[in-house]
Amino acid sequence: MPFQHRRRRRRATDQDKGWPIVFTYVMVVAVLCIMSGELILNREVSGEFFEADPFNYMLGPSVQTLIQTGARYVPCMRNTTTMPSDERYVCLRRPVFSTNGKDEAATGAASDGACTLEDVCGMGGFVSYDAQLLRPDQSFRFFTPLFVHSGLVSLAANLVLHVHIGLALEAVMNGVRLAFVYFVTGVFGNLFGATFATVTAPSTGCSPAILGMVGCLLVDLVYTWRTFLHPWLQLLRITLLTALCFGLGLLPGVDSFTNLGGYISGLLIGVWAVPAVHYNRRFTVGVWVVRITCLAGIVTLFSLLTLNFYRPDDFDEFCPYCRYISCLPVSGSCDQEDYY
Repeated sequence: MPFQHRRRRRRATDQDKGWPIVFTYVMVVAVLCIMSGELILNREVSGEFFEADPFNYMLGPSVQTLIQTGARYVPCMRNTTTMPSDERYVCLRRPVFSTNGKDEAATGAASDGACTLEDVCGMGGFVSYDAQLLRPDQSFRFFTPLFVHSGLVSLAANLVLHVHIGLALEAVMNGVRLAFVYFVTGVFGNLFGATFATVTAPSTGCSPAILGMVGCLLVDLVYTWRTFLHPWLQLLRITLLTALCFGLGLLPGVDSFTNLGGYISGLLIGVWAVPAVHYNRRFTVGVWVVRITCLAGIVTLFSLLTLNFYRPDDFDEFCPYCRYISCLPVSGSCDQEDYY
């Protein structure tokens, strides 16, 4: 990767200045703890750690458990025509302590299995505008999916990429800058995906943040292009890594729109977060022109996407085939979206 070459050539990195590599390891521990919590919750609800019916090919919990633990799920974030908040839905089963001392499964909020959308989503965050109707407003689901994964397979793939890219990137940017890039690109990616992906398809994983870091890799290569003996070889490596990361967007529980949003924001944020090599005055002026332009671009995109997300109509009502950008149409996997 370009950072290994760069640490040998540049006069000092943030790690040399006393910044230890911490953020990358903290995130690894955090997502492992959350994954453990997901499996434990699924065990309490269904009696099994892994969802078996329908089988979760990612070796993880059920869709309902993912929603309850913070997956991005648009009906929990705003009003939709697909899942109105004034209707009733199937309840999650939760264990209750019975009088005979054994745990038994019971429905969460109603004995007939009919729950409100707030019961389905869990985690609170619904806003009351009158005494009878609560409106979904769980905007924190732009952030929480970065810690939630659909299964051990997707978790392992993301952790390998996270560690591989994060360790090298944090040595150059320091943990504070990397954390800023990680969470801004992750939130932007989920905002982008929530705007364009299928409304009732949950999305999980830190892949938008990983694509954001890949965008920073490309920015770093541009900044340090003159320091490489074979810069085109480095560009080929980053291109292959980018293709691999986008390929993960075809896995269940992840969508390519979210990854694309993370990558775009990574490029725009990266020109600010990645330290530039100032070869001469002309290059420095060019860098600052690009930085100001990218700052205006990311602020504009954030504003437009936010306004677009909270519009009354659902995107898939006028783009019904966009779902195939995010999944492989095999065995009806792109049609399994109505979970309630």
